[in-house]
Amino acid sequence: MAFCAQCGTQVADGAAFCGVCGSPIAGGSGGSAAGSAGGSNWSGNTYSQPGADAGYAYASGATGGLPPSPPMWDFQKNLVPKGEQIAASIGVANAKSGIGAVFGRIIRSTFLDPRIAREQALDEGGTMDAVMALVIVNLPAMLFTLLTFGFAFRFGVVTALLTFVLSVGVGIASMFVMAFLTKPILGVALSFGQLLRATAYTQGARLLSFIPVIGALIGLWSIVAWFAAMREITAAETGKLIVFILVGAVVMFAGMAILSPIFIAMFAFAR
Repeated sequence: MAFCAQCGTQVADGAAFCGVCGSPIAGGSGGSAAGSAGGSNWSGNTYSQPGADAGYAYASGATGGLPPSPPMWDFQKNLVPKGEQIAASIGVANAKSGIGAVFGRIIRSTFLDPRIAREQALDEGGTMDAVMALVIVNLPAMLFTLLTFGFAFRFGVVTALLTFVLSVGVGIASMFVMAFLTKPILGVALSFGQLLRATAYTQGARLLSFIPVIGALIGLWSIVAWFAAMREITAAETGKLIVFILVGAVVMFAGMAILSPIFIAMFAFAR
């Protein structure tokens, strides 16, 4: 048996990547493919998922309680390399930190790369990057509101800023509430940090929300990306994930309904 040089986890003989941290294993099969694809484990059209190597046994303590990766959907296998290619074309495929790394994860997660959700769920130091991702994906909607109404109405700029703050704030608050529901609904207990880090990068399609009509339709892809990320870190059944999504939508709506009047009152008082 071999051991990961990065985190010390025991991996199966011949494994190309560590199933916990995703680091390439020296001498593992597919290592050359990893070097050419910015850390990916691709060989032709075959993709070895984290933790999917034959003979690899998950230890609940080493994986933060996450279950083994479920099989990818067929269309997902075709999308993942496209996301890697796009990330590589703009020079963020190998970024390890900063805004470049955040953009790289957003792109790859938008193209349903399951490794982003698992790696980030286990990265306890990545919470601020996840918050940065939420800020980035909400910026286009704010700019669109600003350009559309900012100069047409007296308080258009303030409205755009309030909408932006509400979107980010309610999103984070909703994840805090939803973290308590992961165990009863999905059967896997996730902390607020794990849920936030695993799903923050799935909203990349919203970067095109500024496009009239079409942008809103494209933004619906974020639901698919979010679904894929949650499936990766929980291995939950489709029905349970759908219920979780619906409950999340209710929590988001309730959060907006509660916080919107508070923000409006604060603005009125500040005037």
